[in-house]
Amino acid sequence: MLLLLTAVGYCQSTGFVALDNKLLWENVFVSPAANVPAIVAKHGKLKIISTDGKLYKGKATGVMYRCSGCSAVFKYGYNFDFEIEVANDKYRVTISNVTFNNSRNGETKTPAEKPFLQTGKIKQTADVVTDITCLDTFFNKIFSGNTLKGGNKI
Repeated sequence: MLLLLTAVGYCQSTGFVALDNKLLWENVFVSPAANVPAIVAKHGKLKIISTDGKLYKGKATGVMYRCSGCSAVFKYGYNFDFEIEVANDKYRVTISNVTFNNSRNGETKTPAEKPFLQTGKIKQTADVVTDITCLDTFFNKIFSGNTLKGGNKI
């Protein structure tokens, strides 16, 4: 019982997890007719790079979406890899290899693990919680098939 209470205290309210010192985001969306190419096509910075049956792999490059109060790591945009697996009226999105650009041209990058993880766990500082929540909101919006509205663009 004590172990269960301890585990609940560490649960995240986002789709992010730290697994083997890597930061991953995952969510399952329910949709009777998931048209993955159409979902990805709504966002110019996302691109499908391969398909294998019902598994789509892609990349996002130079994403500029950020929320109010985000830290400086968002300044020059970020990149990530994604996989979308379709099965039984739902699809699972997994995001990995999130990197933040250190300059406008994106020549140097910082892996998200550097600012967000410590000893293999997601840091719980105010900045990290704000940044992780922003990314979680963004990933849920774009992969649910919604278009982004307002001043934030990808």
